[in-house]
Amino acid sequence: MLGDCPSLEVVCFKVNCIAVVPAAALPPALRWLILTNNDIHSLPPELGNRPALQKLMLAGNQLDRLPSSLAGAQRLELVRLAANQIPAMACPSTSWLPVWLRGSTRRCAPRKPNWQTIRRASGGCCCH
Repeated sequence: MLGDCPSLEVVCFKVNCIAVVPAAALPPALRWLILTNNDIHSLPPELGNRPALQKLMLAGNQLDRLPSSLAGAQRLELVRLAANQIPAMACPSTSWLPVWLRGSTRRCAPRKPNWQTIRRASGGCCCH
């Protein structure tokens, strides 16, 4: 499992139809987590227990919330959440978000990608 790799700092799985992110898949030295355009509905609370975490790229999933444990991710500097199901008023407290991100998350309207268009454009199969 990826979490057993103590030196692994970057995990990137784009467009892999991932639906579940097990806590055991999060390496202890994780700095960048890139899981864009999958089918992820939730993230494990253990994600906030990765002290080196800097970048969290989660656009194009089905997330409706972030784990509150991310408040412990003191080095987190970039979060991408476009095209998820996070309601504007359900955003977590922004006190833990980087200064440039504060406020902007509350203005974002939830978007759902048009998977039919993506399928036609790519000629391939998507998660749905």
